[in-house]
Amino acid sequence: MSEPARATALRELCLACGLCCNGGLFARVPLAPPEVERLRGRGLVVVSHDGEPALRQPCAAWSGAGCNCYAERPARCAAYECHLYARLAAGALDPPDAHARLGRILELVATLARAFGGVDGASAIRRAAALLAAAPPVAPEHAHLALDLAELVRLVTRELDARFAAPTRLDVEDPVPPGPEATPRPEELRR
Repeated sequence: MSEPARATALRELCLACGLCCNGGLFARVPLAPPEVERLRGRGLVVVSHDGEPALRQPCAAWSGAGCNCYAERPARCAAYECHLYARLAAGALDPPDAHARLGRILELVATLARAFGGVDGASAIRRAAALLAAAPPVAPEHAHLALDLAELVRLVTRELDARFAAPTRLDVEDPVPPGPEATPRPEELRR
């Protein structure tokens, strides 16, 4: 694959996903002090986390169809490469295979978002991780959901970021609000 074609394939994969921008993988993005004013000038809210500047996730620059400051994104964002991106960049995966793997992850996120009462994908991922971290077994009537939860965490860990499997990786500042009454809650999914 030519370098221009590879660059296009990498950008398309990145923008098709967005899990590193929408709060699905990260709670915040640390910023270098020189980036703060530039990003504020673009209308992004910069917060302080442990005394350091950061952008909270989901990022306000993420529109769901792409990053509206992709060319000027923070250095941490530009430097981040998920496993799929790195393997595609190295030629270990071709674009259709990378998109198929990403497609399965996004399909699971959508399935879980519906199961949690129509929450956004990032909330679905956080809820899935919280449920899997809980010790009690899942009730039989929710076994399909437990399997989807386990597959999602396995795929995100393998295909996107291995650190996701660690409980501290989620680093969520605000608790996920409960969904509608029809939404299975953690205690309802267990026996």
